[in-house]
Amino acid sequence: MLSSEESENLGFFNVDDISELIGMKRGAIYAAISRGKDGTDIPPSVTFGRKRRWRKVDYIEWERKLD
Repeated sequence: MLSSEESENLGFFNVDDISELIGMKRGAIYAAISRGKDGTDIPPSVTFGRKRRWRKVDYIEWERKLD
């Protein structure tokens, strides 16, 4: 399993990073995921075991689609 530092070095954001970038609280992000809005209301994410991460390239692409 990747540590937080390893995932950051590989080009991933954690939930706190995404929360700050998109201006949503952690709970709202996880609620969006449970509603199936991963990739629409929030950037698409991937899981590593029980940890959820967001690829930086996916975040950039998601943000471009908003404009």
